[in-house]
Amino acid sequence: MLVLVTLPVLMLEAFCSSFCCPSCVTCFVSSAAVAVVNEDVQPRQYLMCGQTSQVKMKNVVPHDIGDPDDEPWQRVNAYLMHDTADWKDLNLKFVLQVYRDYYLTRDSQYLRDMWPVCQAVMESELKFDTDNDGLIENGGFADQTYDAWVVHGASAYCGGLWLAAVCMMCKMAEVLGDTETRQKYLDILNKGKEAFERMLWNGKYYNYDSSGSNTSSSIMSDQCAGQWFLGACGLDQGEFEVREGAAWCGWAKMGSVAGGKQQQGWHVLGITL
Repeated sequence: MLVLVTLPVLMLEAFCSSFCCPSCVTCFVSSAAVAVVNEDVQPRQYLMCGQTSQVKMKNVVPHDIGDPDDEPWQRVNAYLMHDTADWKDLNLKFVLQVYRDYYLTRDSQYLRDMWPVCQAVMESELKFDTDNDGLIENGGFADQTYDAWVVHGASAYCGGLWLAAVCMMCKMAEVLGDTETRQKYLDILNKGKEAFERMLWNGKYYNYDSSGSNTSSSIMSDQCAGQWFLGACGLDQGEFEVREGAAWCGWAKMGSVAGGKQQQGWHVLGITL
């Protein structure tokens, strides 16, 4: 089975496409938005857990646009390993891509069209903040794009993407004049930043997750993903505290660079509005 474009891959690849042909990428994300608000109630058994659930839930971002040997766009989610409705990163990546497209095109109508869908997927995502501390939690299984890696509780990767998406919701609400929604997500952002710092920062980098297991203090380079996306979209400027978390990731994985000196990195909690 060949799966057509997957949303997790598009998040990273589409920057190149956006510079060459912005309308192509906005067209794809707009089409994906249609799939978000649709559902497919047909039951299907998933290979990793053996459980049966529907193919596509409403107001949840699909993993992919379907199998080319089937009916892509009409029947999405050809991926069979996990039920991706419970993945913590797909909804966030959709929000990040919407703001990226607006940032590159300044197409206000596109942003207005995508805004209700962004609100819907973020409402779906909020259920993963089980303790109302402003930060989503992973569920103790491989519930994100790294589909063989188990994650428990708060995590650097999904938590960083969450804070970035919340920040972009604030920015989009500001552009569109939606003051109520902006305040809602600003409150979440302020709580979430504090929780992220308290639960994951270990003095050198952000832990893989907050479980306290023997893998909890592992270094995951993709903890940088949320902050990287903010920087690529011009949202990491201003006065903020700088931590060496990202630099430590590179140093630990690849050895010392620049004459043995670590380069100053970023601090995801430096998001300012």
